[in-house]
Amino acid sequence: MTHNGKIVLRSGTHIPLTYELTPPAADGLCHGKLLGELEQIDPTLSPERLRLVCADGLTVDLLITHYSARGATFVGTISHNGNHAEELVERAGVECAP
Repeated sequence: MTHNGKIVLRSGTHIPLTYELTPPAADGLCHGKLLGELEQIDPTLSPERLRLVCADGLTVDLLITHYSARGATFVGTISHNGNHAEELVERAGVECAP
């Protein structure tokens, strides 16, 4: 299922996009896809951690693992739960930082 959110760069720039997120693993890690026009994200910054802020309040600190102009894949950790994250976390049996 896709959701709306935005990437926040270290510069403070917000990039609106759509994302897909898998339930977090037992160690608290998650992965997913960023979908949309990502030209504003410089591929040379991909080793830098980025922050995904979701419309429902979920926040994911992420690292891009594969990048193209139309989308990217990432690994990350949930740093703040939002409404739809609660179900993902409960299903995986993982607690996330407040």
